[in-house]
Amino acid sequence: MAIRTAIIGLGIMGRRMLEHMLTHPAYDPAFLWDPNPANMALARDLAPGSVLADSAEAAMAGADLVYLALLAALSVTSAVQAADALTIDAHRDANCGCC
Repeated sequence: MAIRTAIIGLGIMGRRMLEHMLTHPAYDPAFLWDPNPANMALARDLAPGSVLADSAEAAMAGADLVYLALLAALSVTSAVQAADALTIDAHRDANCGCC
């Protein structure tokens, strides 16, 4: 099963990662988000099967892996949000019975 990946930031680096993930069977770039509508349109053309999320948080919510390709000022906040989302999901998936 491919790793469901969210790509946050679809400028030059994010788009390159998307192109590479589309050719790699181990990864599914399933969730995409960028604040720039033009970048989202390019991503839609490259990956018509991917979900174009309404927000970074929405993209991260369904992912097993988050790739951040953002300006430094945005990366810190997004990294914390991604870590929280992935940690919560991993904890819930562990079936410890506490949540």
